[in-house]
Parts: sequence; C-alpha cells; structure tokens
Amino acid sequence: MKNLLSVMCLFSTINTYAAVNPTEFKVTVYQVSVSLSADCSSPQTIFSSVAGEETDFLASPSLGSGTIANGTYNCVMITMEDGIKFKPASTEGTCTGGTEYSIDLCRARSGSATADEYYQSYTDLLSGTTTTSTECSGTSQIIGSGGASNKVTLYLRTTSLDTADSDSDFTTVWKKGTALANTNKSGGVTGPSQDRPNGLPLASPFVVSNAKTGIFYVDATGKIDGSNGNCELLPPKFGFR
Repeated sequence: MKNLLSVMCLFSTINTYAAVNPTEFKVTVYQVSVSLSADCSSPQTIFSSVAGEETDFLASPSLGSGTIANGTYNCVMITMEDGIKFKPASTEGTCTGGTEYSIDLCRARSGSATADEYYQSYTDLLSGTTTTSTECSGTSQIIGSGGASNKVTLYLRTTSLDTADSDSDFTTVWKKGTALANTNKSGGVTGPSQDRPNGLPLASPFVVSNAKTGIFYVDATGKIDGSNGNCELLPPKFGFR
C-alpha cells in the first residue's frame, strides 16, 4: 500500500531555554530521503531539486510530496549546502539581533587533524540512491573569509546520540555509519573503545499507516550561541509530529 507524504518543517515556539532564539534558519536543500532502517540503508527519495531550494526551516515550508509505503521510518537524509544562514532574535555576545549570519558547517581537516576532525570533514553524500564519500573544502567557519560551499548530506537517526552526550562531538553528522568514540577529546581513546552512531538525533520516527501529511519539525529554540568568537547556531532538535 502506498501513502501520500508531505514533508513540512515547523519552528517550535515553546521557549524552555534562557538563550536566544533564531528568527530565520535558511538551508539550501537538494534532496530529502527517508529509510525504514536507522542505518539509513535503501533510501527512498521524497523531494529532489537539481538547482537546490533555499528553505527557511522556521517558516513552515513544504518540501514536496510523494508516495511512500507503510512503515516506521527511522532515518531522514537531507542533502544540502553546508553554508547555512540564520538571524538571532536579540543580541547576545557576538550575535547582534536582526543580523543575518552565514556559517560553513563542514570544512577541510588540517594537516595535524585529530581523529574527530578527520571524521567531521567527510560526508557520505547522497544523490538519488547513490552515496559518495567526499571531503569538504574550506578553512574557516565564515563564508567568504575562508569558508567554502560544499554539498553534504545531513543524517538524522533515531539511534543517534543527543549532542549533550560527552562523546557525541566525536561522531559526525554528515556520515551514516559509526565512528569510534574518542573519550579524551584529543585524538586518542583513553577509555573502552565504542562505536557511536553518526548523525544527529531524530527525536521521533515517521510512522506511515494511512494517507496522511507528515509534519517534520525543527525546534531551534534557544540555539543561538554568541559566547564564542563567531555567532553560531547550535544543532536544532528534529522529529516528526
């Protein structure tokens, strides 16, 4: 049985954090695919654009529609530009309210890269149903000042760890497999070796049982960080409603 799936994005307005909210979160999207398996195998494409579509994830956009079989989908794959744009609602630290910022999320590893930097510089780029391992370019977080545009695939999985986990920063969001947890945060493993799932957490899978609209939410509440040298947008929360 096939069912109609419309994928949309919402911004949750429930503010449970003291930090600053974004009023804009723009991503250029080329493809959205889903998989029944949390390992992201056998992807099914539900949206594609050769040129890419710049989408504000906080404006409830529609990313297309298609048919999809009944089941519980535990992986979402978003092929996108790694340069994102965002605006903070108010001023905090290095972030000025109402100003649009652009940052480069995936960059080339340095010559002395630690193991985690090595993992984070590569993407399992999904185009159609073909995956290609590609290294990102760019040497700076700032687009236009060393930052470079790269096409990457963001992996969202129900088995991925929350970014608050002490080891989760050693698993890249751009790869679908697993990476070795690097517990001393400097290139070597000090504790028991563990394989950690890559990708960002998908808080809830997409369950298809009848013809329905799938609401894919992006909760960026309190995710603006102005405490560092650059204004940053921390990873939002993703899931289905």
